[in-house]
Amino acid sequence: MYVTEPVNAIDRIGFGGLLIYHAQDNVFYAVDLACPKEVTYNVRISPPDDLGMCKCDSCGEVYDMTFGQGSPTKGIAKEPLRHYTVSFDENDFIFISR
Repeated sequence: MYVTEPVNAIDRIGFGGLLIYHAQDNVFYAVDLACPKEVTYNVRISPPDDLGMCKCDSCGEVYDMTFGQGSPTKGIAKEPLRHYTVSFDENDFIFISR
């Protein structure tokens, strides 16, 4: 799920939006869409491809989301994507927090 706009006025969606991702290890992860190399809210990574890779079209870094880490693969960026905690309530509603 690629979230770029809040649904409610009280919703917070990170710096550049959120990528909520169901990874190969059958766990849900959430990362910020803003590329850590660019540090600009409107420079966002692409949604993951079939291999779980996201790309920043501005700097060219590719982030590996295979197991939810968001690790840079080319060495252009020094930081992984910012992580958020994913939890579910008793009705299977998803909650994202720091």
